[in-house]
Amino acid sequence: MEKEIRELSGKVDVTVVSMHWGYEYHLSPSTEQEELAQLVSDSGGDIIFGHHPHVLQKYDEIDETKVFYSLGNFYSAQQFDSTNIGGIAKITVQKDTVNGKSFIKTTEPRFFPTAV
Repeated sequence: MEKEIRELSGKVDVTVVSMHWGYEYHLSPSTEQEELAQLVSDSGGDIIFGHHPHVLQKYDEIDETKVFYSLGNFYSAQQFDSTNIGGIAKITVQKDTVNGKSFIKTTEPRFFPTAV
């Protein structure tokens, strides 16, 4: 992964890395996630979108790298309150620069429509 990110960084304006990592339902990133985020940053990754835990985890910046450890579930029928909240990350990118970020909270409806 490190070699591939370094190779891409010289060929593209912005390197976005999608990471399937972390432990399901843990509200904080693991040490391994944080170490991998540092590796991606050191290798030239600009943005990391993490997924797998099914819950929101923190946003962080490592040097210039924007790290969304986990955006939770976009839509969920899981039985835990923490899995009913997710988010959408919005990143503004201009050539060679990540200029802005925002986060939009999503929630699951507390009911399911009945079939007609």
